[in-house]
Amino acid sequence: MGIFDGLLDFIRSYAVKAQKDDVLFAAIHRILTEELGWQSKSFTMKGDEHEASYTNPQSPIHELEIEAKRIGNQFILRLEAETLHREKMEDFLEGILGIEFDLDEEIKVRFPLDYYVTDTLDLKNENELEEKLINLIRELEKRVS
Repeated sequence: MGIFDGLLDFIRSYAVKAQKDDVLFAAIHRILTEELGWQSKSFTMKGDEHEASYTNPQSPIHELEIEAKRIGNQFILRLEAETLHREKMEDFLEGILGIEFDLDEEIKVRFPLDYYVTDTLDLKNENELEEKLINLIRELEKRVS
């Protein structure tokens, strides 16, 4: 393998990683909208960073905002929940984290891209991803209501 072949392999690998985060973000969007009934207010996928916001009139969480970005092989999802019951949310997060919490800070969840998306851009371990997201959202809703 020559230098040119190595460069092509690197470019292909980088392109696949860039597409893996798109697949994962689209899967998260589908779970939120189809499985949990959230309505999309905005949904933007751009390069290594993605953003979306959702509402759900049936949820005690007024609005859910998500920002995600790929760093290496990690997909970092930042959630910000706006609720009418901020104090309960702060107490919940303080209890989990064991520190004083300000809702302006972010909640981050890390997903290893290779665990959820194959090199052929197929979603895998979807049931586990769905279960984790559903549990996270339901626990947040339960604690703020």
